[in-house]
Amino acid sequence: MKKVLSLVLAVVLVFGMATVAFAAAPKINGLEDPFNYYKGLGSSTVWGDSINEGEFAPCEERVTKLYLRGDNFTWDSGSPTAAVSSSQLSNGKITVKKKITKGSNVLKDVTLERDGAQMYIKVKYVTEYVSTSEQDFDFTVYLAKSGTKQGISEIQIYGTMKNEEVLLDDGDEEVDLSDGQYAKADGYIKNVRVDTGNGLYINAKMFDGKKYYAKSNQDISASDDAVLNAYPEIETIYYLNSINMSSSGNTVEFDIDDKYYVYNADGQYIGTTADKLPFSSKYYMANTKIDMGSDSASSEEPVENGATEEPIANPGMGGDDVPANTYDNPGTGR
Repeated sequence: MKKVLSLVLAVVLVFGMATVAFAAAPKINGLEDPFNYYKGLGSSTVWGDSINEGEFAPCEERVTKLYLRGDNFTWDSGSPTAAVSSSQLSNGKITVKKKITKGSNVLKDVTLERDGAQMYIKVKYVTEYVSTSEQDFDFTVYLAKSGTKQGISEIQIYGTMKNEEVLLDDGDEEVDLSDGQYAKADGYIKNVRVDTGNGLYINAKMFDGKKYYAKSNQDISASDDAVLNAYPEIETIYYLNSINMSSSGNTVEFDIDDKYYVYNADGQYIGTTADKLPFSSKYYMANTKIDMGSDSASSEEPVENGATEEPIANPGMGGDDVPANTYDNPGTGR
């Protein structure tokens, strides 16, 4: 009998301790004080109701961090430690939202992130700003419970994004725009070699007073998945964002180690990486010659530098290449 009682008592103690050890964490009921939940890490300094980011150019990781503290929320049972966890925010149905007044092409995303034990709102800006003009931006971010903002719980963030200007004259033979700068021509420049990054160069002419932007990347997008699945021979894709660069006669060269067959944005075969190529907004790079709807397929390997290849006609591409939402006005230098 004593053994049975001892066993029952042990079970009760074990489950009793387990109940204490695994008691549910306090649940967020709402927001305590407008703006006061935006605090610097390890500091009680309040951001206030707005942040002026000033003027800046895009970079790899330009972010604004707005740290959250547990004592700025209301809880169903007292207040926890200063740190608030992602599970507490999730269980309390707390999310972050944004409202953009202007400059939607400047803001990349707004998310809830973790820094150690501390949660914060991460405001991330674009890493490439395709424009030769400055862009003012103005938006607010706020926390919402169950999708609804509580009170005046928002903070304004504003400033100006602007790429660096590089002034060129007729004596310049090369310009590096690979970090997102733009060039302004001071006089007519018959031929200038433009470094767009990633081993892609443009042989361009520039006209007096006009502004030019050109930057390449290999950030393959989901929209190209279908092409890559259909043509496994394609090793990589180069994207070329540009403004006023697609004038007739401009050519492109690749200075990379690997040799590829190259196809333009329309899937037309235009040559190899050993050639001067016609201007395009996108280049598909294949390790063998393929049929993308314009040429017959073959199993040939790309030729090395110095080898002969059938001449490629460089079609004229007159006009200015000005993407939408950049406020560039061809022919005015803007």
